Amino acid sequence: MAKKKRNKKQSVFIALEGKRERTFLYFLQSIFDSEKRINLNIHPDLGGTSNAILARALKAPGFDKIYAWFDEDDKLDTDWKSELGKRWKVTIGASVSDKELQNLNIENRKPTIIVSNPLSIEGLLIRLFEHKIPKFKEPLFDEDNLDKNKKMIKSALKGIFGKKDEAEFYKENLSKEYILKKAKDIEELRLLLSIFDITI
Repeated sequence: MAKKKRNKKQSVFIALEGKRERTFLYFLQSIFDSEKRINLNIHPDLGGTSNAILARALKAPGFDKIYAWFDEDDKLDTDWKSELGKRWKVTIGASVSDKELQNLNIENRKPTIIVSNPLSIEGLLIRLFEHKIPKFKEPLFDEDNLDKNKKMIKSALKGIFGKKDEAEFYKENLSKEYILKKAKDIEELRLLLSIFDITI
């Protein structure tokens, strides 16, 4: 009797910043890839700057899809933007912000860039839950304002979660239908769903 042919799992590499991103990504996988069709490789175990995250993604070999996911508040150096431009075969001007980078990837080359905003993963999640973004001190990324702005947005998200475990909070408050609806408006969420072959 012939053996049933097994479909090869699609391999995905994603370099990201930390625990909160990892928790949210695993939640998305539980909703959109419950059968584990995707072989998801997440790096690093703990933390990393945007430059280090992009470097890991650029060095990742042999994966079907490659992603670099980092926060808006830690800007890429010009040299790393240049390296990304070489990989994508495009010119990336100095004035292009990190969150605008993926718009230049018109040929959809590896890696896909996901930039959480405003400021961070906390900003993404506040938008997802449709809560009010704090009124930041301007200029947003000014050295004197950045730490205060980061504390404000983390405090705002804590007010949403309360004392609940984040993974459990997601399960209780985010349905598949709601996530698909919000992905039409939140670019980072749309790109995250593309990991699981969801097209919005």
